[in-house]
Amino acid sequence: MRITWLVAFSVLAMSIGLVSCLKESDFTPKPDSSLFDRGSDALERGQFAVAAIDFHTLINTYPDSEYAAMAKRILDNDPHLDCHTLTDIYIFTPSLLCDEGTTGTNSIQ
Repeated sequence: MRITWLVAFSVLAMSIGLVSCLKESDFTPKPDSSLFDRGSDALERGQFAVAAIDFHTLINTYPDSEYAAMAKRILDNDPHLDCHTLTDIYIFTPSLLCDEGTTGTNSIQ
């Protein structure tokens, strides 16, 4: 009988410990990683305008994020995300995707 109470108490203590760990942890993805994932998924699906907008939003909203640095590299190196090409194919105004006064195709200041 004493072993049953000891086992029951041990199981109860471990359950309380696990529940408290789950409450303290934040399992929701960060907004910068969500934007990066959305942009990457859109790029893989060939939705270049969506990818460019997601990456630009990420860079402008979270400029110090590690994901912003990766998004900048993708924008600079992927020819499908050239802002002038996107403004010719889709009906975007150049100011939405392209920085005014820059010579690079995808440069973000």
